[in-house]
Amino acid sequence: MSVLSRIRQNIGLIVGIISLALLAFIIDPSSLQGFFSQPPAAGEVAGESISMREYQDEVSSVLQSQGGALDPVREGQLRDQVWDNMVMRRLYNKEFGNIGIEVTKDELLSMFIGKHVDPTFLQAPIFKDSLGNFSPQIVQQWYTYMAENDPDGLVAQEERLELNRRFQKYYSMIQGAFFTPSEYAKAVYKQQNKKVNISYVTVPFSAVADSAVTVTESDLKNYITRFKHRYEQKDETVIRYSKFPILANKRDSMSSVKKMVKYKPLFSKYKNDSLYTQARSSQPYRKSYDPLARLPEAIRDSIKGAADKEVFGPILVGDSYRLFKLVGKEKAEEAYGKIAHIQINFSNDTAAAEKKARGLLAEARTGNFGDVAEKNSQDFGSRIKGGEVGWYRAGSYGEDFDERVSKASVGSVIGPIKGIRGYHIVKVLDKTDFNYDIAQIEDQIIYSTATKDSVYGLANRFAQKLFTSQDINASAAEMNVAALSSNPLTPESRTIQGLQAGRELRELILWAVNAGEGDYTNKVYRVGDDYILAQVFKKTSAGLRPLDDIRAEVERAVLNEKKGEYLANKLQGMSGQDFETVKNNMGTGARTGSSKDLTMTSNSVTGLGTEPKVVGRAFSLAQGEASSPIIGTSGVHLIKVDQITDSADPNEAEIASLKTTLENNLRRSVMEQTDGDARRSRLDNTLRDLNGVVDNRAKAESRNYGF
Repeated sequence: MSVLSRIRQNIGLIVGIISLALLAFIIDPSSLQGFFSQPPAAGEVAGESISMREYQDEVSSVLQSQGGALDPVREGQLRDQVWDNMVMRRLYNKEFGNIGIEVTKDELLSMFIGKHVDPTFLQAPIFKDSLGNFSPQIVQQWYTYMAENDPDGLVAQEERLELNRRFQKYYSMIQGAFFTPSEYAKAVYKQQNKKVNISYVTVPFSAVADSAVTVTESDLKNYITRFKHRYEQKDETVIRYSKFPILANKRDSMSSVKKMVKYKPLFSKYKNDSLYTQARSSQPYRKSYDPLARLPEAIRDSIKGAADKEVFGPILVGDSYRLFKLVGKEKAEEAYGKIAHIQINFSNDTAAAEKKARGLLAEARTGNFGDVAEKNSQDFGSRIKGGEVGWYRAGSYGEDFDERVSKASVGSVIGPIKGIRGYHIVKVLDKTDFNYDIAQIEDQIIYSTATKDSVYGLANRFAQKLFTSQDINASAAEMNVAALSSNPLTPESRTIQGLQAGRELRELILWAVNAGEGDYTNKVYRVGDDYILAQVFKKTSAGLRPLDDIRAEVERAVLNEKKGEYLANKLQGMSGQDFETVKNNMGTGARTGSSKDLTMTSNSVTGLGTEPKVVGRAFSLAQGEASSPIIGTSGVHLIKVDQITDSADPNEAEIASLKTTLENNLRRSVMEQTDGDARRSRLDNTLRDLNGVVDNRAKAESRNYGF
């Protein structure tokens, strides 16, 4: 067989080989490995993997239960809650297994129809009889039906109840472990009610010049290590970004105006206002007679003198042009006014406020009311407008106020009127005794495709400059736009201040946390109505914060430590001297003082502020005994115990009450939400620390974007 014949017979195989060869040439082998590999797990709990599919299924179930679309921030919060719940279920199930907490079949049945019925069953309407009482018979019927028709659903319910029962047993076990011996409660009672009076001499750190002590780099680093809990940080990324807002321009605005001008005669003639406004307004017409104060401010004065069916506009309100139509008007229960006022607040002296208001009444009547208001009114919102309030809402200042204005004539100045917050001098600018029924249509000013393309072109020119300079600050300065800094970003972040949250922003954040310091975006991101270009400004790794980031804070703390040691050595040599002599010898800044009735439940010392070390030392000394120097929070102190008042022995009721308080406080510290976390207790966090939790969700999500 000729070579050509063999080629023809195996042409399919050959084409396949050539295709694979070409793919191997144009595709990075590492990407092929990722293409054929399994998607990364969502995370790991105590060595057990949680698949991304399992996580996404639970997320989908929770999001569906919310009903309707959620804003991106809320959706992110729910995703985190789902993850947290999945983690804690696994941790507690492991804990239950280690301890041997089990739920028998009889116990489980009891949670359906026995003595320990689950609260959700007790409250469910479908399990109540005609009298509204919980019915075990109905539950039994439901149970039988589920067993025959939906066994998987029944198993899910049983698993939920079994988990709840295990939690009940576990928490009951822990709750029962909190115990306070009576002798301990008695000792705590006596300590809490013991009182100590002290005298002291204190020298503040500021009394020592910074130049008097030496602080080395080693001192600063050692301080950070000693107090590492204060300076620990996560992996964080800060970007600098420039945004190009897609905003409607004058041409877009005029397009909206022209549309409203076209509608105006049609709106005036159309008889069915409800139908006409249905598709043209965010507030379709519903007959409602309202006072002028409830109508848009831009049309109040015009509507007052308008004829029925008259249309006003186009008027710009927010981001849309609107037409307003007076459908009709009807008599109000009483007349109301357009006013300006001068308000004198009551403060702590009602009589003085009234006296001041009476003094201003004559001035307001004879002079320029607006000038008097600008100089004297304590309603600062209207003060800058010469006291003008406009058509005010009835009840804003009180019933007496409304009645007086209703009876006053236009142009008159009346008062003082006692209102809710103060006395008022009122000038009636206009009045009406009608309420008005209006309809409106609107056209939101929306940027055109041409406008959007123009902004996109501007963003692309910026991208070219960024590519050339590789410095977003320089590019921003060249194009006269701002380069803004983001908040510190982590793989879990979903928001950047000033940008619209959503899928696009999440992609930008994931790009940032996966990029290196100095990297810049290789495309223009569309985030909401902004085009965004960004550069990674700073990357910080988990661990202790770099010294240069906290240098000023740490230097001040170490300086105070050094000054404390310096002062303590100096004061140590003055032991045995009375405090007045010590004060005089220490010079500027030193002072003496005293504090009475110190207790162990307070860290506050009269004249010194919060000084827990001083309080602790005071309770360790005998009456008449003086301390060695105490380096505190604000300076160095010597104290002497002047008097100790011991507590009487508590009675049985006081011991019992304190035992309950101590046990409850301990329970709360372990069981209730703490550590600044909105969902976890200290017990939860301890289990996480002991077992290990790895959250890979952001890594898996990043892969979807190719990062």
